[in-house]
Formats: sequence, C-alpha cells, structure tokens
Amino acid sequence: MRARAVYLLDLRDADLAQEYADWHRPGRVPPAVLSDIRTAGIVGMEIFHSGNRLAMVVETREDGNLNCLRPGPETRAWEACMDAYQQPLSGAPMAVKWQPTNCIFNLSDHEN
Repeated sequence: MRARAVYLLDLRDADLAQEYADWHRPGRVPPAVLSDIRTAGIVGMEIFHSGNRLAMVVETREDGNLNCLRPGPETRAWEACMDAYQQPLSGAPMAVKWQPTNCIFNLSDHEN
C-alpha cells in the first residue's frame, strides 16, 4: 500500500524560482541525493511552484516517509545549497522546512 502527502515551503525570493527549478532538472540532482530519497521508502516526488510558494507531493511505500530520510554527506551538502533558496512558512517551527499539510477534500470520498 502506498501513501501520499503534500508539503509546503516558501522560496526566499520569487525571482529565484527559475534558478531553483534549474537545480532540480534531470541530471542536476546528485545521484546520492536521489538514492537517499529512494532508500527512505519514497517512490514518487514532485515539486510544484507558484510565486514564491513550493508544494511537494510525496508518494511512499507503506513503511516510508520524509522522516525516514537519513541524509548522507552529499544530501546534507545539497540541503545546505537549497537553504539559500528556501525559507519555512510563516509560523512554522524553525527546524522544519517542509511543512506537512492536511487533506480536507478527496473526491473519492464523495462517490456514491
């Protein structure tokens, strides 16, 4: 069984959105970072943006989630690089960049 979650984060400056997106193009994300993500049980990940807001959709195996991510040295270096672009949502705990969201509507819940 798979689970899906959505997380939010802001960019420090909306003008940096294209540069941030360029970092995430195929071939730019270090293979070790991708490996760490997959080892955490994450089987799908997409990042969307609008203005300075980012939304990350994560699909995991039943036993996986972002909390299972055990970053190696390359992933920690990648995160440090991304910190220059990212900032937590207003009111978010300092140590948590990507804020989880709560699903309040699911079309399939309304099927007869």
